[in-house]
Amino acid sequence: ITPSAFYKKKFEEFGIPGKRVVHIPNFLDTEKPEINKTNDCEEYYLYFGRLSEEKGVLTLLRAFQGIDAKLYIVGTGPIKSDIEEYISAESITNIKVLGFMSGQPLKDIVGNAKAVILPSEWYENGPYSAIEALQMGRPIIGANIAGIPELVDGNGYLFKSGSPEDLKEQIEKMEGLTEAEYQKLKSNSYKLFLNSYTKENHYKKLEKIYLSVLNNH
Repeated sequence: ITPSAFYKKKFEEFGIPGKRVVHIPNFLDTEKPEINKTNDCEEYYLYFGRLSEEKGVLTLLRAFQGIDAKLYIVGTGPIKSDIEEYISAESITNIKVLGFMSGQPLKDIVGNAKAVILPSEWYENGPYSAIEALQMGRPIIGANIAGIPELVDGNGYLFKSGSPEDLKEQIEKMEGLTEAEYQKLKSNSYKLFLNSYTKENHYKKLEKIYLSVLNNH
C-alpha cells in the first residue's frame, strides 16, 4: 500500500506486479482545527517543515527576492543558520524565520497563511504538512515532483522543482487573483481533503483491500 500514486508507479518500475500494489492516500485522524484569526491573515505565504537542503528552502528564498509578497518560514533543521545568513547577507526584508512551532500556534499560522508552499527537490510521498494545509482550506503552490502534484488539483499551482524563477511566477500569479478566484482555490483545497484524505475514506479503501486478500487466500 503506497501513500502516493507516484510511489505505486515506482514499485512497478522496480518489477513488482501492479496488481500487488495499491495506492491509498495518507489521512488525518483529527477534526478540522479551530483557527484564531490573526492581524496578518492571508497576507503571507508559508513554508513549514524541516529546514534541509533537499526540501528546496534555498530555492524558496531566491524566489521571494525582489517581489512584493511576504514569506514566513517555520521549522528547524541543519540549514537554519544558512537560511538566516542568506537573508541577512542579501538584506531580504520580506522573509521571516520563526523557528520551531507546534500546537495551536502552528495551527494558527498555517490556517492564516495565504498559501502553503512545498518546494521540495526530492521525492515526497504524501506529506502530512500538505494534507494539514488542505484540511484548513489553504491553497498550495508545489514543486512538480513525486507525490506533490497529487495534492494540487484546482487549489493552487505547480512549478518546476529547483527553479526559483518558475516559483516566483506562480507566486505572482496567485498575487494577481481576484478575491473570487482566490476563494475558489481555498474551497477546492478543502474539497480535495474531504474527497481523499479523511480517516473514513482511508478506512473504506483499506477494508476493501483486506477483504479482497482474505477472499483470495
